[in-house]
Amino acid sequence: MAIDFKSRKTWLWGAFGLLVYFNMGNDDDSASFGGGDSDVVAEWRTTLAGTRLNYFHTYSSYSGGFSRSQKMDLCPQGTYTFYAEASFDMTGPATEAGTWTVQENGGGVSLVLTPDNGEPTFLPLAFDEKQNILVGNRSYIPAKSGKHGPACY
Repeated sequence: MAIDFKSRKTWLWGAFGLLVYFNMGNDDDSASFGGGDSDVVAEWRTTLAGTRLNYFHTYSSYSGGFSRSQKMDLCPQGTYTFYAEASFDMTGPATEAGTWTVQENGGGVSLVLTPDNGEPTFLPLAFDEKQNILVGNRSYIPAKSGKHGPACY
């Protein structure tokens, strides 16, 4: 399906049977990623925009345990924030902010994270068997709202 990105308003039939409306004008904060992308890239961008990707891991044994969590907010404006903490990390939580996009590369699709004042990182995207989102080899639970939803302003 060809999308006319020069038009101010576009309707797109998404991968999950959702009708998505894009207002490509400059009068709001909606995503404006440009034209010429494949359908699969457009579908991933629609899926990820306005989503928090949540990762939680705990381990316990008779001698102790640990916990680790990560949150990645992918905002519709094309910005992201990342927060990670682990119970065994004495340096404190890790944070990062920058811009995100999705690109095809090598027959697959990658999430491209470019931190402020940094180099881009390309992370392969896929769905796991539970329909969680695989970013690299880590499975994230997506949330669009609520307690575990994104904090996009």
